[in-house]
Amino acid sequence: MGRKKTGTIEICPTCNKGFYVYPCQVGKVKYCSAKCRYKGKPPWDKGIPRAQETKDKIRDTLTGRKLPEEHCRNISNGLSGIPHHWTNKGMLGKHPSEETKEKLRLVRIGTHVSEETRGKMSASLRALWENPTQEFIDRYVESHNRKPTKPEISVDIILDNISPGRFQYVGDGKVWIGGRNPDFIDKTGGRIIEVFGIYYHYKRKDLRITATEEWRIEHFAKHGYRTLVIWDTELSDPDTVVEKIRRFLEPQASLDIPFAKELTVTGV
Repeated sequence: MGRKKTGTIEICPTCNKGFYVYPCQVGKVKYCSAKCRYKGKPPWDKGIPRAQETKDKIRDTLTGRKLPEEHCRNISNGLSGIPHHWTNKGMLGKHPSEETKEKLRLVRIGTHVSEETRGKMSASLRALWENPTQEFIDRYVESHNRKPTKPEISVDIILDNISPGRFQYVGDGKVWIGGRNPDFIDKTGGRIIEVFGIYYHYKRKDLRITATEEWRIEHFAKHGYRTLVIWDTELSDPDTVVEKIRRFLEPQASLDIPFAKELTVTGV
């Protein structure tokens, strides 16, 4: 038989939950955790005035401070296996109140990222997208949960009727070319078909140059592919779309850009 517990069950005045108190702690423990004990109470040093000299000393002490690698490793090992809500994960899983949202908004007003920082961020992201690792691609695909849209499904049906098995849908992140993910790719040659929504690729106010038809065609041409763009508004007339695709698949078809050499698609 297990050892009989001789402690008591107390009710936490903060969360109103019961918790076990060992015999040696009876009458000494009032709260179930440190979180409940200090909830709603200001820090002990809040409101205590500090001289500017003291503030400068604290700032100078913390500026550039780095913990030893062994110390960091001990912290990491100590936190391994602990649920994220027990560790310092910021606002992960939390829902700030409207009052907190307003405070955050007021704090951020007038703050701007410097041009130098923007340039560094842009350069690092551009380099990452130019040659993305498989881990990065997997994380991107998982986070975006990309699935074929209704216009893409319609085009897929048309392509399967025109040339069964020739084109494959890769818009879910299967294939990346120069940091861009095409919608359909020709498994027998260097052709790409993109399906564009009229709002995202034309009408939106913050339209980026990289989302335009001309930029996409030129981009894939640099990597040896010729591209056909089909707009979702064109799908109201399937016969016209079929004729457009047939002309695109002709060996001597003409586009606005020079043809690049035919390439064999690998990894599709």
